[in-house]
Formats: sequence, structure tokens, C-alpha cells
Amino acid sequence: MSDIEITGNRVRINGTEVELRHEVGDIVEHEGVILVRFDPPSGVTDETNVVGISPQGEKLWDIEQPEQQFRESFFKSIQKKDGDVLLKNWNSHEYRLNVRDGSIDRVGKWDR
Repeated sequence: MSDIEITGNRVRINGTEVELRHEVGDIVEHEGVILVRFDPPSGVTDETNVVGISPQGEKLWDIEQPEQQFRESFFKSIQKKDGDVLLKNWNSHEYRLNVRDGSIDRVGKWDR
């Protein structure tokens, strides 16, 4: 496990500080990648509000944008479940995240 500290839109990972676009919402570490979900401010649309960061503090990727009809709805949660990383967005869609490259696959809808 990495040593992680959060202050607003900054994350310190193993002593290396990384500045993000918005304030940090959630952090999950999975298969050697630090997954950071940040919360865009009210009125800002940011469908790529999840990034992958290495344990050395290097940004690896921005998450893939959802397919066109599900855009304009950023991700509101990130969690590990049964060996996968799952994301939910404000349009009630759930996605499986590939932590190696930030690609996503829609796996269904969830009840609010």
C-alpha cells in the first residue's frame, strides 16, 4: 500500500505531490495504480474526473469518456468489488474500469 495524503486538489503519494484539476473525492489503490476520483465544482462538466497515478506520483492516464449518449455526467463513486473496479455516474450507469489504461466498459444501470 502506498502512503497517501489528501489536501483539497493535491494528493501526496509516497512523498510526491500531484496537483489535480479539482478537489479529490475518492482514492482507491488497485493492482499498483492509485485511482483518484475528483469532484468538479457546481456547474462544471468533467466526464474524465478519474485519473490513474503510479506509486511514484506519475500520472498514467485520464479515464476514457463514456459513450456519447451518456456524457455530461461525471463519475460520482469508485469502488472495488469482486476483483474489479466499478464506477457509477450521475446518469445511473455503472462501468468497469481497466486500471492499466483507463478504458471503461458499461456494465449496466444501478438504482439510486
